[in-house]
Amino acid sequence: MKNALGIGMEHSDGGTTVLVLSGILRADSLDELRSRIRALVEDGCKVLLFDLQEAEIRGPEIREFFLEVLNDMRGRGGRVALIARRHDVLAYFASVRNILEIFPSRSKFRRTGLVETLKRGGVTYSKKTGVRLSLGMALVVVLILGGWIVTLWSFVSAQSERIARQQELLSRYETERAAMENELEELHRKLAPLNALGLVSDSLMNADYSFSGDWIDHLEERFRRKEAADSLRRLQETEAKGAK
Repeated sequence: MKNALGIGMEHSDGGTTVLVLSGILRADSLDELRSRIRALVEDGCKVLLFDLQEAEIRGPEIREFFLEVLNDMRGRGGRVALIARRHDVLAYFASVRNILEIFPSRSKFRRTGLVETLKRGGVTYSKKTGVRLSLGMALVVVLILGGWIVTLWSFVSAQSERIARQQELLSRYETERAAMENELEELHRKLAPLNALGLVSDSLMNADYSFSGDWIDHLEERFRRKEAADSLRRLQETEAKGAK
């Protein structure tokens, strides 16, 4: 391995910054590494992944350094994890394995990304307790559900009012239709004798009436006039025959 520490930087999906360390990692190389990390944090980095596959660790200071970075990132709401599968590296971090997250590969780390994101948001899961929410997350869920319920209630209420208005209009139209049918039936009954005399079509063509009652009165007046004219004609014919 190289004597000098090599620091490579990669950016992966989900906002994770990967620092690939190669060569010898010891106390005199930590200042440069701190400087790199500080710049990343200032740029808004939230997840740091240290790839130690090609690194040789020397000195107890390295362990303290990673714990220091971990505490700082957690205080900022971030995350720190290591990639290591060599026995010497795993043995070096054995005393802090319950504190540091160590994964054998990047794919293993990526599979835990969603779970960790939920944990940071206050959502945890275990076989014994199931899904558990922190107080803050529970309030967010309650607010979201409350918003959905209010929106649904408003929609249902508006639809109910609309249906009620439509039913009221329909009832009114049904009443008016029934009244018109009754009026039409009565009109047909009154016009039955006039229709036989051939007066209905003439009246409809020669007059425009606003009310059916006016129209019926007009027809009845014409019927009376026709009867008077017929009576006068018959009287004249009778007088003419008597004169002969």
